[in-house]
Amino acid sequence: MGSNLGGNDHPAWSSNLLKYPYATVVTRGKQFRVLARETHGLEREEIWLTILTVSPGYAAYDARCTRNLRIFVLQPVPAKGAGSPLPSPGA
Repeated sequence: MGSNLGGNDHPAWSSNLLKYPYATVVTRGKQFRVLARETHGLEREEIWLTILTVSPGYAAYDARCTRNLRIFVLQPVPAKGAGSPLPSPGA
Protein backbone atom coordinates (compact mmCIF):
# COMPACT_ATOMS: atom_id res chain seq x y z
CA MET A 1 0.00 0.00 0.00
CA GLY A 2 1.29 3.42 -0.91
CA SER A 3 0.38 5.41 2.19
CA ASN A 4 3.29 7.88 2.12
CA LEU A 5 2.53 8.50 5.81
CA GLY A 6 -0.76 10.13 4.87
CA GLY A 7 0.87 12.76 2.66
CA ASN A 8 -1.05 14.24 -0.23
CA ASP A 9 1.30 12.83 -2.89
CA HIS A 10 1.59 9.21 -3.92
CA PRO A 11 4.98 7.71 -3.08
CA ALA A 12 7.31 7.54 -6.08
CA TRP A 13 7.69 3.77 -5.85
CA SER A 14 3.94 3.32 -6.39
CA SER A 15 4.08 5.41 -9.58
CA ASN A 16 7.02 3.27 -10.70
CA LEU A 17 4.95 0.10 -10.20
CA LEU A 18 2.15 1.52 -12.33
CA LYS A 19 4.60 2.17 -15.16
CA TYR A 20 6.83 -0.90 -14.64
CA PRO A 21 4.72 -3.54 -12.88
CA TYR A 22 7.38 -6.26 -12.82
CA ALA A 23 9.47 -6.07 -9.67
CA THR A 24 11.64 -8.07 -7.33
CA VAL A 25 10.72 -8.57 -3.68
CA VAL A 26 13.28 -9.66 -1.11
CA THR A 27 11.95 -10.99 2.18
CA ARG A 28 13.44 -13.26 4.82
CA GLY A 29 16.54 -13.74 2.67
CA LYS A 30 14.59 -14.96 -0.36
CA GLN A 31 14.07 -13.15 -3.64
CA PHE A 32 10.84 -13.33 -5.66
CA ARG A 33 9.83 -11.90 -9.02
CA VAL A 34 6.34 -10.41 -8.96
CA LEU A 35 3.82 -8.66 -11.16
CA ALA A 36 2.13 -5.76 -9.36
CA ARG A 37 -1.35 -4.56 -10.15
CA GLU A 38 -3.31 -1.80 -8.50
CA THR A 39 -6.61 -2.82 -6.94
CA HIS A 40 -9.94 -1.08 -7.52
CA GLY A 41 -13.57 -1.39 -6.52
CA LEU A 42 -14.74 -4.25 -4.36
CA GLU A 43 -11.34 -5.98 -4.39
CA ARG A 44 -9.68 -2.83 -3.04
CA GLU A 45 -12.34 -2.38 -0.35
CA GLU A 46 -11.94 -5.98 0.84
CA ILE A 47 -8.18 -5.63 1.05
CA TRP A 48 -8.52 -2.25 2.76
CA LEU A 49 -10.68 -3.81 5.50
CA THR A 50 -8.06 -6.52 6.01
CA ILE A 51 -5.32 -3.87 6.25
CA LEU A 52 -7.33 -1.98 8.89
CA THR A 53 -7.82 -5.17 10.88
CA VAL A 54 -4.07 -5.84 10.93
CA SER A 55 -2.89 -2.20 11.14
CA PRO A 56 -5.68 0.14 12.28
CA GLY A 57 -3.34 3.14 12.23
CA TYR A 58 -3.71 3.35 8.46
CA ALA A 59 -7.20 4.78 9.00
CA ALA A 60 -5.56 7.97 10.32
CA TYR A 61 -3.37 8.19 7.20
CA ASP A 62 -6.41 7.78 5.00
CA ALA A 63 -8.35 10.43 6.93
CA ARG A 64 -5.70 13.12 6.60
CA CYS A 65 -4.82 12.83 2.91
CA THR A 66 -6.80 14.01 -0.10
CA ARG A 67 -6.12 11.00 -2.33
CA ASN A 68 -7.01 7.33 -2.38
CA LEU A 69 -4.14 5.28 -1.03
CA ARG A 70 -2.87 2.96 -3.75
CA ILE A 71 -3.19 -0.70 -2.84
CA PHE A 72 -1.36 -3.28 -4.92
CA VAL A 73 -1.56 -7.04 -5.23
CA LEU A 74 1.78 -8.71 -5.96
CA GLN A 75 1.46 -11.90 -7.97
CA PRO A 76 4.45 -14.28 -8.14
CA VAL A 77 6.04 -14.66 -11.56
CA PRO A 78 7.62 -18.06 -12.25
CA ALA A 79 11.38 -17.89 -12.60
CA LYS A 80 12.60 -18.61 -16.13
CA GLY A 81 16.18 -19.27 -15.15
CA ALA A 82 19.01 -17.17 -13.85
CA GLY A 83 19.58 -13.97 -15.72
CA SER A 84 16.47 -14.18 -17.86
CA PRO A 85 14.89 -10.81 -18.62
CA LEU A 86 11.56 -9.89 -17.12
CA PRO A 87 8.65 -10.34 -19.52
CA SER A 88 6.87 -7.28 -20.85
CA PRO A 89 3.57 -6.44 -19.08
CA GLY A 90 1.57 -7.65 -22.10
CA ALA A 91 3.30 -11.04 -22.20
